[in-house]
Order: sequence, then C-alpha cells, then structure tokens
Amino acid sequence: VRNQPNVVATTIGTTKFRSAATTNTAVSVKASAGNLYCWNIVNLHSAVIYVKFFNTASGGVVPGTTVPVFTLAVQATNSVTFRTDFGNFFSTAISMFVTTVGADGGAQTAAATLPIIELEFA
Repeated sequence: VRNQPNVVATTIGTTKFRSAATTNTAVSVKASAGNLYCWNIVNLHSAVIYVKFFNTASGGVVPGTTVPVFTLAVQATNSVTFRTDFGNFFSTAISMFVTTVGADGGAQTAAATLPIIELEFA
C-alpha cells in the first residue's frame, strides 16, 4: 500500500464586517453580488431596533422608500445570532441600515444607542 499525501480541500473564504456606528443612513457591506452567511447583532438601545438589508449599493438606498430584502428585529438590550452554510444571496450588492421603525415606508429614525453589528459574507 502506497502512502498518499494529505490533500487539503480548498474552501471559499469569507469576509467579516463589523460596525458599532451604523445609523439610519445606508452603509455598504459588499459593493458587488454575494452571500450573507452570518450575523451577530447586539442591540444596546432601550427599544427594539430593525436592521434592514438591501440588494443594492448603499448609494441606491433611500431610507423610507427603498424596500429591503429582509428586516431583522432585535429586541431591546438583546442580541440575535444566525449562521448558515447556504447564505442569503444578493444579486447586486449588500447594504444595510438600522432604524427604530419597523415599517418600510416613512421616516426612518436612528436608535439613540447604536448597535454592534457583525456580518460574514462572501
């Protein structure tokens, strides 16, 4: 029996995004198409916050007008963590903002205490 060399499987690397300064102004997470695999959001605010994700570059997001792909509600002084191997696919770009308003339309108010947001994408 001949010894086989160890084979290392190649993996697709992910990139991490972290912010403790995300407000109700859209921020670019990834400027091109990609998959969002993981999030950890810590709400330090005394009321529920809504993290809204968009399939467009941050410059194309108009808070209160642009409809998000999905919205995460994080209860007051709480956190939410999620990880998947399949990812949430964004065909154009990944951008997001944080607001205290659950509805997609109308004024989008920033939280008085900003959350800590950690994302992982490829």
